[in-house]
Amino acid sequence: MRAKLVGVRAKLAADILTWAGSGLVVVSSVIHFHLWASEGYDNIPTIGPLFLMQAVVGWLLALGVSVFRRWPLVGLEAGFALATAAGLIISVNVSLFGWKDTLSAPFAVLALAVEFAATAVLLAASAILFWAWSRRHPRGERLRCLLQD
Repeated sequence: MRAKLVGVRAKLAADILTWAGSGLVVVSSVIHFHLWASEGYDNIPTIGPLFLMQAVVGWLLALGVSVFRRWPLVGLEAGFALATAAGLIISVNVSLFGWKDTLSAPFAVLALAVEFAATAVLLAASAILFWAWSRRHPRGERLRCLLQD
């Protein structure tokens, strides 16, 4: 009985964390779409299309993760959020594709905070989902089970 209760609580925690993390990724995507559509980022070579792509991919990942809630997909979404934050940090400190940004740019600090929060929340969700998945699958058969799930 106790093991079943732990499993139910873990699933509930993973669901809440997954939905919260996906919500944060959507916020990041809305910020990027707004910057692309309204703040002139669409006119920046290479960076402009990447902002639009970040918005679309973020929405699609958030939708997919919210529906399926599988640990590899949740981990992928966490990596996406971290990569998005890393892109801003690189563009501020060095430059990215010839574009040097600043943290005083519109929504830059907010976007970083949202992306780091999304990364943390989604990594926690992915860890819980992986823990639950690994308890259901024997160690020697995990690769086969991963490909089948």
